[in-house]
Amino acid sequence: MCGWYTIAFESSRRSRPHRYDALNLCGCRRPLSRQTDIRFGRNRRLFATLTVALALPYAHSMKSHIGVEILVQKLAPRTQALVDLCTNMVALLFFAVVTWRMYVYADTFRKSGEVSMNLELPEHLIIYVTAFCFLFFTLSVLEDIVNAFKLLLEKK
Repeated sequence: MCGWYTIAFESSRRSRPHRYDALNLCGCRRPLSRQTDIRFGRNRRLFATLTVALALPYAHSMKSHIGVEILVQKLAPRTQALVDLCTNMVALLFFAVVTWRMYVYADTFRKSGEVSMNLELPEHLIIYVTAFCFLFFTLSVLEDIVNAFKLLLEKK
């Protein structure tokens, strides 16, 4: 029961700067079980991957990604739509393949039963989430292609 009343804080000793000491609020003198440092290593990379993967479809749909459009802005709207159509078709092809390969990669990890080293998180779940986010990103690119086609087919 004492494990529920703990606060972890960074050690003040300079000899072990990455270790944590635990202050036990209930006064028990036994060590805490399953203490894990997630600041460094592979777990941090997994969470960073999740952060980027979850933000990618939203960032694309809001057009908040970085793009070099200095030359394209000078073109006529129909020409801009044609450039968007071409670049989005290439992106659709690329990210459709990436989505498919991420799913295959996650399935390989699931079959092997691989887990992360410290927290023992099943890594295939994170890869499945990443593939799912790439699927939404691919659908967002497909939506841009449809919008570019609509702009090209308008009669003016």
